[in-house]
Amino acid sequence: MLIDKMNLKNYTKWNKTHLVLIFICTIAVCLQSNKSLAQAVEKEYTTLEDALIDPDKVVRLNLENQSNTLFLKQLFKFKNLEYLNLRNTKIKTLPQEINTLNKLKVLDLGDNYISVLPKNFSELRNLTELYLDHEKDIKLAEDFEILSKMQSLRILHLENNNITKLPKNFNKLNQIEKLYLNDNKLKNMPYELKELKNLKFLDIHHNPIIIPVDVIKKTYGGLKINF
Repeated sequence: MLIDKMNLKNYTKWNKTHLVLIFICTIAVCLQSNKSLAQAVEKEYTTLEDALIDPDKVVRLNLENQSNTLFLKQLFKFKNLEYLNLRNTKIKTLPQEINTLNKLKVLDLGDNYISVLPKNFSELRNLTELYLDHEKDIKLAEDFEILSKMQSLRILHLENNNITKLPKNFNKLNQIEKLYLNDNKLKNMPYELKELKNLKFLDIHHNPIIIPVDVIKKTYGGLKINF
């Protein structure tokens, strides 16, 4: 009977030890897995050649300042892309395949020659932030019709576009929460801004606005404005 009790005690001790070891190993594997995943997510590819080695792993792609626009034909291969920087790549139009990047959250198209976005651009359902700054040829009225259909879009950059006034259909962008209109040529506060019920932040610094700051603050009460 004593031997049985001793065996039971040893077995219990052995069992607990192994359970602890199994638990530690499991935690270690999970940590390593999470670390690998984090590294994969954080990696930003800066050349098309590297990115095309395994397109499915590419989450962030930065092709800023690329002079050869042939890369546009390859974009549809990156199905898991969440961040795409095409700033200053001399592009004039986006390929129709842009709508296949349905996981895209941030898109930088700044400092190019884009005038009108493709109609299927609104199919980028997960896009939350869009850069359309430094686009001197941009046709706002046409683009706003497309952007108004993008309910996930929250942040819009329109800096340095020589904007003197906003088109009337601007009030359709009800989903926008942050709007950057700085470094333009606005003299008056666009009336349409009051109709953007979800707008929380507005940047209008470096505009020749003639309305006194205190009047603007009073008119746009709860809106945070950078003058």
